[in-house]
Amino acid sequence: MDANALLGDYSPVIRKAALGDLEAQRWMRAGALRDARTPMPGIDEIGSYELLFWSRLCASHGHEEDAIFLAAVLHHVSHWVGQRGVGDLAGRMMAEGVAILDRLSDEGSDAAMAALADMSGRVCPELLNYANEMKREVADAG
Repeated sequence: MDANALLGDYSPVIRKAALGDLEAQRWMRAGALRDARTPMPGIDEIGSYELLFWSRLCASHGHEEDAIFLAAVLHHVSHWVGQRGVGDLAGRMMAEGVAILDRLSDEGSDAAMAALADMSGRVCPELLNYANEMKREVADAG
């Protein structure tokens, strides 16, 4: 049984995404991005959560561009979460995004360096320190 059959064209894409097809996952991420940008209460919220989910899944394949996209999504969603009064979570998300870009920059990514320079001007020093701690934890974990 296909539990997603009522979603029409989405059903086979969801199946491919579930089986690890990166292009299908990126397609789902693009749909979530459209929803996150929708100026309708509720739709933007659901879209933001789905965008974070699909961005994490895409980034798990290890491609630089998907990791940078995830960092941008974390930045976006952290502002959204912070506006809803969940400052601690927002701070962790922002720090995670900075840590991702910082690690990629250390590996020589020009795109990550540019994104990090842009983002670093907008975050407080405490978050940069937290991002460095996160980066060290990842390095220590191997």
